[in-house]
Amino acid sequence: AMGLSPIIIEKQGKVGGSTGLSGGVLWIPMSPVLDREGVQDSHELAWTYLMNLVGDDGGRGSTPERWRAFLAEGPEMVRFLEGCGVPFKHCAYRSDYHDELPGGLVEGRSIESELVNGHILGPWYDHLHGTANPYPLMTSEMRYILLAQARWKGAAMVGRMLYRMAKQRITGKHYLGLGAALVTRVLRLVLDADIPVVINMPVEELLTSDGRVTGVRCSKEGERLEFTARRGVLLAAGG
Repeated sequence: AMGLSPIIIEKQGKVGGSTGLSGGVLWIPMSPVLDREGVQDSHELAWTYLMNLVGDDGGRGSTPERWRAFLAEGPEMVRFLEGCGVPFKHCAYRSDYHDELPGGLVEGRSIESELVNGHILGPWYDHLHGTANPYPLMTSEMRYILLAQARWKGAAMVGRMLYRMAKQRITGKHYLGLGAALVTRVLRLVLDADIPVVINMPVEELLTSDGRVTGVRCSKEGERLEFTARRGVLLAAGG
């Protein structure tokens, strides 16, 4: 639809990286998810928060230009993915890490993907990071589990989790939450769009011409391969 022909090159044998093993929480100011939940946010509030939280980072890479891009494109990214069928939910009771700073929100700006059956990936399920987690939970639900001995809502959440575990054992499904749910949903979109994903192929070198990155050189089972990029190369590194 966009006239592009991307390829995803993964150095490991599994996709998802640290995101698949993480809580899968996205911190996106002014997202449509916050709008639906009635969380009052604005560009001014988010900008103020970033200024007080990050400030002058000593040249480590965070710049006002990047803040502007993040605040402008972050909400659009969420709208795009939701339009493609990825359901997001507000992480209630998860405040901004420093909500005491000017611009910080007690309600928090964090969102996450909802639970998903990992088997929608077909054979790619075996190449996904995060499937080893046996507990079908979302980040926003974990707070109740931690309070299970003190509050009835916690005990109810434990019951719900056990029900999901029993259900997936009977149906053969595997409900994934956290980062694995996010990666599963996005990877399903990638596969549906016929975007090639190649695993076990590390990128060894960026190809350049006239000061511009024009592609990558990779290795696959001892063979050297080169891919030319018409529009650019995106390096996706977690951590």
